[in-house]
Amino acid sequence: MITVHRRGWQVLLVALSMLISCGGTSWDAAVNDANASKKVLIVEFYADWCGPCKHFEANVLSDDEVKAALETVEFRRFDYDSTAGKRYAHRMGVRAIPAVVAVGRDGKGFRVLKGSVPKTMFLRFLQWTKEQVYPPRN
Repeated sequence: MITVHRRGWQVLLVALSMLISCGGTSWDAAVNDANASKKVLIVEFYADWCGPCKHFEANVLSDDEVKAALETVEFRRFDYDSTAGKRYAHRMGVRAIPAVVAVGRDGKGFRVLKGSVPKTMFLRFLQWTKEQVYPPRN
């Protein structure tokens, strides 16, 4: 039987609340999920107040062809204004939104698509990224 003293519980709860408020291991979870499924990790940074972000969501992300393409990758969105979003954006070198980051199997971003880009450019970005992370076998 494991005995945890009251002080131990308090320390554990403080540590857990800090982990949750910082976004926990959601970046690591996204990388692990992508690697486990052998899919490319694509991360979008956005904010609710951002006009170009709203445009990108309404005109690109909502498109049926884009939705189908996103099914072939591990797609995650981070609110730029959240603690975790700011931390991950800073880690990826994102300074403006919207930004879409291609993330390698090692969890490091290797290409950033900036701004509210047209559907065709976003689809090419997805295809190029998949070929870089998981090159086609001949």
